[in-house]
Amino acid sequence: MEDTAVEQVQKATEEPTPDAPVEKSLDDILSEYDEAKPEPTPEPKPEEKPDSEVLDYIRSRQAKDTQEDINSAVAVVKKAGVDGISDKLIAARLNLEAQEDKRVQQAWLQRDSNPSGWETVLKGMAKKISGEVSIPDTNSASDREAVRDSVRNVSTEPPEATPITNEKLDEMTGAEFKAYKRKLAS
Repeated sequence: MEDTAVEQVQKATEEPTPDAPVEKSLDDILSEYDEAKPEPTPEPKPEEKPDSEVLDYIRSRQAKDTQEDINSAVAVVKKAGVDGISDKLIAARLNLEAQEDKRVQQAWLQRDSNPSGWETVLKGMAKKISGEVSIPDTNSASDREAVRDSVRNVSTEPPEATPITNEKLDEMTGAEFKAYKRKLAS
């Protein structure tokens, strides 16, 4: 008896056996969705026209559910190693990938019936995204700035402020006092 495409996808995305390779490329993961075809949905009967309020509710609920699914997909991608990138950027990158590769769309459509397969696709997407994006290390950036400043003989610490007393002001010449005022103004 032949397995259906959905059963093949479910079998292919189950936990790997000890003999099976653990690491798969995104293309290998998505190749499992090449032959999977969505089942045609029956069209509603003409006499079953729902009320416009009901349709509005259904649309808003679907939009909310879709947004929640997108947010959870972004969380899976971030957890899989793409941290430091905004959620909007990750969601946009996932959307772009889905537009370019129909297999990602197919995996998205089967996310409820095959959640482990969808998670595997998301982890593959995380690897792909992390390979394309480099996030600067803030510690090394501040170290480079300190080295650059030391080469230029610039101190990274503010000078110690010595309090000026009235006696010191009285002892200043006119030129010194003008220079002191300019220093205070800047």
